[in-house]
Amino acid sequence: MNCRMVVGDKKVKKVEMSDCTTKYGFRLVTTGYIPEEKTNDLSLLLATLLEKDSLSTDEEIQKFKKCCRKEGLIVCEKTFLNYEIKSELNSEETEQKEIASVTTYFHIHRTPKRWFNER
Repeated sequence: MNCRMVVGDKKVKKVEMSDCTTKYGFRLVTTGYIPEEKTNDLSLLLATLLEKDSLSTDEEIQKFKKCCRKEGLIVCEKTFLNYEIKSELNSEETEQKEIASVTTYFHIHRTPKRWFNER
């Protein structure tokens, strides 16, 4: 699994996780307000997607968004299907084979209630 984080001003600004199976690759990119516990939830989401090994990711993503909504976070997401090289998705892979990949971009906002509670 590849995991990259951009950190600044005492908070995480961007998280990118990617991994692949023998048939498909998955990349999750998250920006906006990212609490530390959400990075754990993202890694669990990626593990679930790898276990299911299907290009249909709607059910898992909807569960993730619903969980975030319960915690006072609004999640906007866009999903794209493309082809990527296996070694770009997983640093342990050495194959230069192209596989189908699902890239999902999340942008997370706080609800006004959560924003005022944190201040």
